[in-house]
Amino acid sequence: MIVNAFFLALGQLGDARFRAVLLRGIGLTLALLIGACALVIWGVGWAVGDAVTLPWLGTVTWADDAASWAAVPLVLLL
Repeated sequence: MIVNAFFLALGQLGDARFRAVLLRGIGLTLALLIGACALVIWGVGWAVGDAVTLPWLGTVTWADDAASWAAVPLVLLL
């Protein structure tokens, strides 16, 4: 039943209205994913701050960059 519906949907790819809805959905999905990643990177960078002081290491200036980029896989999993 699912395979049959899949092949029926493939048969509709020639229809301009169906293709417009499909491309709009794919475009919105990509735009929202990129926006969510950018928002999380900005939010984590804001929350961590520019520099973090750690015992035995002193001031670490790259911690905000590391935390921001480490949050990207978290967004992709959500």
